[in-house]
Amino acid sequence: MGAEENKFASEQKRLLMVKNNQVLLISGSDNSTPPTLSPGEGVRCYYYGEEKTEPFLVEDTSQLHIEIPAKTEEASIQVRIAADKMSAEVKVSPQKIIKCRLKDQSATSNLTLIIELEEIQEKPYFAKEDIMRKIKEEGVNYGFDEKILEVLAVRPDDRWYTVAKGKPPQAGRDGYVEILVEHEVKTVSYGQGLQKVDYRERINLPMVAEGDILARIHPPLEGEPGYNVIGEEIKPPPVKEAYYRCKKGAAVDTDDKGNLIIKATQKGRPLVEGKQKNIFSVSPLYHHAGDVDIKSGNLKFAGDLSISGNILEGMRVEAEGDLVVAGNTAGAEIFSGGNVIFHRNLINSRVQAGLKKAFYQEVFVLLKEFDELLEAVIAGLDQLRESMQSMGKDMPDKQIGKLIQLMVEKRYAKMPVVAAKISKLVKESRINVFTNLKESILGVVKYFTGYGFLDIKNQDHLLILSGNLRDAIESVERNLGLSGDITASYVQNSRVMAGGNIYIKGPGSYNSFFKAGGDVEISGILRGGEIISRGNVILGEAGSPQVISKQGLVKVPSKSIIQMQKVFENFEVHVGKKVYRFIENMTRVKISYDKESDSIKVSHF
Repeated sequence: MGAEENKFASEQKRLLMVKNNQVLLISGSDNSTPPTLSPGEGVRCYYYGEEKTEPFLVEDTSQLHIEIPAKTEEASIQVRIAADKMSAEVKVSPQKIIKCRLKDQSATSNLTLIIELEEIQEKPYFAKEDIMRKIKEEGVNYGFDEKILEVLAVRPDDRWYTVAKGKPPQAGRDGYVEILVEHEVKTVSYGQGLQKVDYRERINLPMVAEGDILARIHPPLEGEPGYNVIGEEIKPPPVKEAYYRCKKGAAVDTDDKGNLIIKATQKGRPLVEGKQKNIFSVSPLYHHAGDVDIKSGNLKFAGDLSISGNILEGMRVEAEGDLVVAGNTAGAEIFSGGNVIFHRNLINSRVQAGLKKAFYQEVFVLLKEFDELLEAVIAGLDQLRESMQSMGKDMPDKQIGKLIQLMVEKRYAKMPVVAAKISKLVKESRINVFTNLKESILGVVKYFTGYGFLDIKNQDHLLILSGNLRDAIESVERNLGLSGDITASYVQNSRVMAGGNIYIKGPGSYNSFFKAGGDVEISGILRGGEIISRGNVILGEAGSPQVISKQGLVKVPSKSIIQMQKVFENFEVHVGKKVYRFIENMTRVKISYDKESDSIKVSHF
């Protein structure tokens, strides 16, 4: 007995206490009143075999039996679905057996038993299939998380878990227009450290050729439907078709895969307009307002070009189409694939017009020459094959290229030279040769320079190359009629070259050089300089009075005529190989070649 028990015994009292889950009686005087014991909540007391539900006196604890029944909480499954039906949660509660024990209490004469928690035993009750069944009973049919279900069947823990998730709809994509060309006029910027800078190159004008793809039309992509946990389909937002419009110079087409594209139907400057940048056109004309000077920079355009101001010294203007200059041109370089019109003076400048015409004329001659050489090679190869067959031998395909190379070296040495000239001319041309034509020409001649012969696979390949060459020649021939005239008012100290005709309709020309593929007509005076023309030459007044040395020259073929309203002495003309210098002033003169006398004929008109 401990000190506390001895203390109460000495006071001659009998008391009850609880220690280590046992009710203990502390003895006192036998005459003292026995202590009272109350069962308390959750406790069942038996004294001398009789259950006591009310307070009772205890004299002998050996006759006291205490029971604390365990409590059982049944297992349960709870399901809740989110308001938007896009998720569902489950809480799985295990079966719980709750065991209690008597709480320790100090000695007292009136003891009420109190219990405290001793342990809780949890036992999994539901299988995975049970949990799934309950969830489905609540209406959940989509998006189950199988792993969570497996865990909850083994370790339920009275907490909420997301057991199913809906699939949100996947938004589609509206159709859209993808722009594939540069369409803004760009200012050229020069960074630091450049060794060479041309500050006349100020802007880049965007240009396209006929057939270039301006944009690609991407169709809308439908979205994917979603599903909520109930299994109801959720439709994606609707998608829209791409909006676009084609104006002059642009049209809708399809590529080789059937996809919609917007192509240029003519060469020129691509324009993309509208707030959404979805209105397309190609303008063959670029209008430059003002002067072409160091501020504006040089101009280069793949179509027709119009300049409202002057072209100043040191500047260069290139137009693949026609060019019109409203102001004066001085100290400049001018290149045009088509016609050029100078409304005012042309001084100390270099002008080339009709570059397209000149290119096609030059390349046509070379292609025809190359075609003749290629036909000779094919014929020679046929003869060699027949000769070998007569001897019972075949010509292996793998030797074709080497045989052609040997044949060309021995009999047609000029062929690689002509091929190289064609290749250089096409690659270095100032004009944009049609892409298909360029590829066709280069695709043939590459096999006849360097080691290209060895890439010829067989005789059929050679025949295909010959067919491609003929197609290219026909395409070039269709462009031989292109124009390339130059029209000006007054020309001084300039070089003027045209693939077509040259017309000087104002005061005339001083000390300038003219070369024309067609006629030359100068309505006013021609002072000094030289004219070379493949056509006729018509002049208002040629030469100057009282000049004792040669003072001007006109050269034409023998088939052409020269006509002058007035000509001064010492002016010289060449008609074919014949030369004639005037020894006196004359008016209304017509000059031609007389075949019968093999001399120049001078007459009046």
